Amino acid sequence: MLSDLLIRRTATTASLVLAVVVLGTAATIAWPRLAGAVGSAPAAPAPAYSVGTTVDVPADWYAGAPRTLVLVAQASCGACQQAAPYLRELIARLDGRAAVVMATPGLMPEYDLEYARSIGLDETGVRELPEGVRVRVTPTIVIVNQRGEVLGSWEGVGPEEQHAALTAAIEAAVDGGR
Repeated sequence: MLSDLLIRRTATTASLVLAVVVLGTAATIAWPRLAGAVGSAPAAPAPAYSVGTTVDVPADWYAGAPRTLVLVAQASCGACQQAAPYLRELIARLDGRAAVVMATPGLMPEYDLEYARSIGLDETGVRELPEGVRVRVTPTIVIVNQRGEVLGSWEGVGPEEQHAALTAAIEAAVDGGR
């Protein structure tokens, strides 16, 4: 009798905990969409690097080009894997107009090299993320000139519908940057 009561209370408590977890997760996922629908969406975070700020990028990353696209990505990143077809296309479009470097935290170098090859870079285009370079999400794209001035910065690549606009913005930073 006591054991039946204990089992029922444990089951009820477990059900309540599960309900709270499920509802909390659903609210976390749905909040930005719901808030956007009523006009009170949270403000978008500022990009990792604001245009005009300076980044300490190693000189050999420029490879003689006036601009460098620094792609912070890694093979273990799901968003980077989803963005691979877009990044491959972007890197091909920028061929000869900007140096492209994939900076990685170096946690799984062999997998990161394989990922780099899948987006059109060889081993010479993969570097370890330098000390002091910070990003909040991957992939992050930063365009810098030879003085290290940020000409553009984007976190993530967004849905496919936004790729044309993103490509245009990146090309404008590459072609029209200081």
